Formats: sequence, C-alpha cells, structure tokens
Amino acid sequence: MRIGLYGGVANNMYVMAKALAETDHQVTFVRDVWDNYPFSQPVWEDMEFTLTYEEVADTDGFSRERWQEKEQLLGWIPPPYVKTPPWDQAWMNPSGKGFIGRCMRALARMRMLHLKHVNDLLAQNDLLIVCGIDGAILASRTGLPYIIWPHGGDIRLAAGLGSLPEKWRSQLVVRFKRALLKRAFMNANFVGSHDPTGIGGHIGNMSFFLERLRFGWLPIPLKERRRDERCMRLSCLNDLLSSLMGESVAGKLSAEGLICFIPSRVDFFWKGQDRLLRALAGKGLPVFLIFAGWGQDYERARVLARDFDLEDRTLFLPVALSKPLLFKLFDSVDLVIDQFLFGSYGTSAVEAMAAGVPVMMAIDEQSWHRRGWLPPPVINVSSEQEIAQAFIDILDGKIDLDQCSQSVREWFSQTHAYGSFFRYVNPLFERIVKEHRK
Repeated sequence: MRIGLYGGVANNMYVMAKALAETDHQVTFVRDVWDNYPFSQPVWEDMEFTLTYEEVADTDGFSRERWQEKEQLLGWIPPPYVKTPPWDQAWMNPSGKGFIGRCMRALARMRMLHLKHVNDLLAQNDLLIVCGIDGAILASRTGLPYIIWPHGGDIRLAAGLGSLPEKWRSQLVVRFKRALLKRAFMNANFVGSHDPTGIGGHIGNMSFFLERLRFGWLPIPLKERRRDERCMRLSCLNDLLSSLMGESVAGKLSAEGLICFIPSRVDFFWKGQDRLLRALAGKGLPVFLIFAGWGQDYERARVLARDFDLEDRTLFLPVALSKPLLFKLFDSVDLVIDQFLFGSYGTSAVEAMAAGVPVMMAIDEQSWHRRGWLPPPVINVSSEQEIAQAFIDILDGKIDLDQCSQSVREWFSQTHAYGSFFRYVNPLFERIVKEHRK
C-alpha cells in the first residue's frame, strides 16, 4: 500500500512516516516548506543541536534557505521517502502595481504553486495521513481516502474554538478556512488521536467532534533507560548541562534532592508552570527544576523563581534542545514535568515515557475511562497544593519513582510503541482503502 503523509507541525507526520517506513508500506512524506518553525523540521528530530531562546522566539528569522544551510552543516541526509516540493519558482515575473503589490502577488503565486506540487505528490498514493489546516483541506480535495491526525490547533479551529481577529478581512479568511476545515474533518475516513477530549482541554467543549474521534497512538520508538547508579547519572547530567551552559552546574545538583526537567514550552496559559513555582515557594523542599529554553513565559518564570527565592533550585537553559539531546536529558533526571491545566499529554511527555521516565502532570482520567481508553500512569496533580504534596510524597518514599518508571514503560509498550501501533493501524489502513474502493 502506498501511504502519503503531509503536515509539519511538531514533526508528527514525519515521526509517523519513520515508523511506517519500517513496514512493507511504500511511504511518501511530503515536507511543508512553508512551515519554518524549528520543531517542525525533520532535522530537529534526527540530529543533535540547540537553538538559543532568542532564535526560537524569532520565528520570522527562519527561512527555507536557512534550514537548508543548517541541514547541510549538520550533515543531515533526508531519508529516501522524504520529498521536498519545489517552492521558489513562483517568485519569477511577479505582476501587480507597486512593490508591495508585486510581493503579495508573488507570495500568493508561490503558495498556490507549492500546494499544487504537494497535491501532485499526495495523489500518487492509496491512502493519506495528514495534520494541520492545509493538510486536512488538501486531503479532502484529492478524492483519496484520508486520515486526519490532528495536532491541536487544527481541530480546535474546525470546532470553532478560539477568538476571531479584529479586522473584518482577516475574519473572513478565518471563517472560510474554518468552513473548509470542518468539512474536511467531517468527510475524513478516520480522525485519530490519543486525547479523549478531542485536544480541547481547558480551552473549550469538543463534543461536536468526539463522535468522529477514534483512538490512535502516535508511534514513538521505545528507549532503554540508563541503569547506572544515580551518582553516575548526575555526573552525566552535569557534563551535559555544563556543555549547554558553558559552565559547571555541579554545585547546584544535589544527590539527596529531586532533579526534575520541564521540556515543554514555558507557557502559563497552556502549561501552568507558574503553579509549579508557587507550589515550591517557601517550602524549602530539595527539588531542583531544569527548564528548557523556550516559550512565551520563559522570562516571567525566571522572575517568579527569583521572587520566590528559588534561584538556587532552578536552572533555565538558554537553549531549546533537539530530540536526541532531549532524550539524553530524560535519561539523566529523576522526573519529567509537563503541564497542570490541559488534562492530556503532548509529545514531550510521551517521549519521556518512551524513555521510562516518571512524569508529573494533570490528566483528566475520567475522559479516558468514559471512552474505554487506558490513561497514562502519571503522577496526576493540578493544583499548587497537589503539586507540593506530590513532591513531599516522593521525597518521603510514599511515591516510588522506580515503580512509576516501570508503570509508564508498561503503559507505553501497550500504546505508543511501534509494535502496538502497527497491530492497530495495519488492519485499519486495509479496511479504509477497501471500503473506499467499493
């Protein structure tokens, strides 16, 4: 079977393409050359490198040329199933009045040409798997059976969540996209997600789409967790952090304390890390927090840490880490912390579980049970009081992190691991294509 995948956000489709390439399926992953965000690049998935906080925040500073240079510098070679559609021919001979008019026409022509090339590449397959606004709308117009694996913003837009822009012209564009996207979701052969809430979380009600939603795991390779003595892991952690910070941090890391890593973006609205800092304020608990260097509330979190007198127990990395480096950090810490608001898990949390690392976060377990799904066995907390008590219970031995590690590993093996993914999707693919051909 020929399977085409498209959608850059969070690299989810590239991750799935890597898994499917290990099967008998013929896989084509079409790159979204309009998405230049760092975490949407396949090279971010495969190679060890960092980007500074300023670089990640400056999303306009990235271009296709810059990523091509970065890939060459790092020695990244695209797998044979990765196809990059042409993207620059439409700049030739732009028409229009004035400089701005010519630029806008050229940009529109380039985008239309890009989408045509994407459509041509996708049309050569038997089945499509897509995410994102463009991916869903394109798939719905090919006449092929297609699966939507939403990343969050796409399904929330289709469901009408979120505010509209102030300008009426922008409102028209959003309403038009929303109508097309909603139709794409309703006509999809399958809408898959690991999130029983429809990726609505605390943002809004997704009940309109829940009947369309089916359980589907994003395939993540299982990682072997280091079995070294904890002092050895701390030594490796210090070496890694020192290389990232440019100085030794050994004095901050305590063998008696709890070393926690927050890999997700620092964002109080979506992740609620301000609750984490408030939970530790004034407690004197030997808990050390390492924050990855990205997110719109990164600087606010640093200010809170200073105001709460937590500077000696927090480390704010000046960089965001590519996936191979993230896994090295996962391997060296005691606990990974994700979010306290959304009620579901994202990529960083499940990747930590793939490495057998205990995870602390908020999970709406009832949503899983209502749909007969298996919730992840995380340290499930949300409020400041619950967070603080969980740390106390870990330090007192009432919560056994070794047991937590074993539990998340067993859960992961039954869900996101390659074997479980293939057993689930292979018959699904065959059924969808067979039904479409009737």
